[in-house]
Amino acid sequence: MKTRVLLVGVDGLLLHRAIDSGRAPHLKYLRDSSFFVDTLVDMPTVSGPSWSTLLTGKRQEVHKVVDNYFKDHNLKAAPDFLSKARNINSSLTTYAAAGWPPLIDVNDVGPVIADNGHLRFHN
Repeated sequence: MKTRVLLVGVDGLLLHRAIDSGRAPHLKYLRDSSFFVDTLVDMPTVSGPSWSTLLTGKRQEVHKVVDNYFKDHNLKAAPDFLSKARNINSSLTTYAAAGWPPLIDVNDVGPVIADNGHLRFHN
């Protein structure tokens, strides 16, 4: 069986509260039956910097995203995890979907996930 990676992110969700409420059984199953790690982000938890940290594994001092405007960002110094994986194994199939354009839209202020000709975007 092939190894698969699924990253699910919900802006503003406190996972432990959702699971403890009993209203997120599928998220509980995913957490309990797979590799799971909490991620620390810089405060305050603004979407642009927080998503950039999550998707690149780098903190603000590296990616330079400090707000939702992405002005003077340095995302080239902090490649996203899909690009890193693809650079290691060019036969990988990757897919990114997001409801917030700065994460994936090359015509927006980011994107945090780079379009290196191997991603299929959907928003």
